[in-house]
Amino acid sequence: AKYYRIVASQATAEHSSSNNVALDLIDLSNQEAVAEKSRETDLVDLYEYSAEKGDTRAQLYLGYANLLGWNGIPQNRERAVQLFEQAANAGEAGADAGLGQVYARGLGVAAEDETALRHFQRAADEGVASAQNGLGYMYLSGYGV
Repeated sequence: AKYYRIVASQATAEHSSSNNVALDLIDLSNQEAVAEKSRETDLVDLYEYSAEKGDTRAQLYLGYANLLGWNGIPQNRERAVQLFEQAANAGEAGADAGLGQVYARGLGVAAEDETALRHFQRAADEGVASAQNGLGYMYLSGYGV
């Protein structure tokens, strides 16, 4: 616990100068805040708040939570696509990987191989492994190419 507090304090100090809203989600060194926000719904509320403020990692997390229906969030594929698009438009490569998946499989949107390929390519260029896998599968299968 001692080392965790040191690392958490350093991370807090490093990120406090940035406009990263998601810092509230990782600052577990504040025991009082953790006690208040330890319930699942409270954590989801934090992610929702951060996503509304433009935090792309929160948008990505909520996108997958909506896509799959987990952590107390009911499955809502259309909302997942909206969250992925917001994050991808702000430069979150992982969200492009998510968009590649939904367009390749037609989850919440009409299946469009060319669109899936474009999103997989953007994310793969940024080193996202799941996008590289999706891109390879599309080329191997001849989808969108």
